Amino acid sequence: MKGFSYRAPEMLDLFQGKVISEKADIWALGCFLYRLAFLKSPFEENGSLQILNVNYTIPEDSPYTNTLHSLISTALATPTY
Repeated sequence: MKGFSYRAPEMLDLFQGKVISEKADIWALGCFLYRLAFLKSPFEENGSLQILNVNYTIPEDSPYTNTLHSLISTALATPTY
């Protein structure tokens, strides 16, 4: 899963023909911020299916402010294309 952990949904399902733009970089930034904050990928458990469904949660015991949570959520918002 490590190779896919920063890839945006449109980069995993190329058959849909969605445009890959700088928004995929914003997605990767959201994944990176999540990893920095919580020491794990937001999509670790179910791999690419979890990415395609944008299925992640901010840990309830997060010591960070809602500002950081909002930044991560905005970067990982759908659609990214």
